[in-house]
Amino acid sequence: MGYRSEVVLAVSKKMMPHFLGHLSQCDDSAYKFVFMETDKKIEDYDDEGTTVFSWEHVKWYDSYPEVKAITDFVSMNTDYLYGISKDFDDHSYAEHFRFVRMGESYDDIEEEGWLCSGDIVINRALSF
Repeated sequence: MGYRSEVVLAVSKKMMPHFLGHLSQCDDSAYKFVFMETDKKIEDYDDEGTTVFSWEHVKWYDSYPEVKAITDFVSMNTDYLYGISKDFDDHSYAEHFRFVRMGESYDDIEEEGWLCSGDIVINRALSF
């Protein structure tokens, strides 16, 4: 079975061409994972063109090329994007994506970016 995570990636309309360009440079499994193997894909999430991708109970290891493609995209720095595009001349890269990964352990959480950060949050609760 292995260790599983819940993952959400939100990409703004302005960032989407750069995300697609990044995926085109990666293994073919990355494109398939993002566009065909998501558990949920919501287009125009915020009425401003943001697309949200989510995966439930996914094995999230950087040794998988599709996972590495996403983690590499998330870890791109502002200076890199500033160098390739006028879209981010205000060094606002993190405002155009949101990545949240919640692992099985309570403290196994990754969060990057600010897009829709008021909506895409982690809530852990025990109900009965």
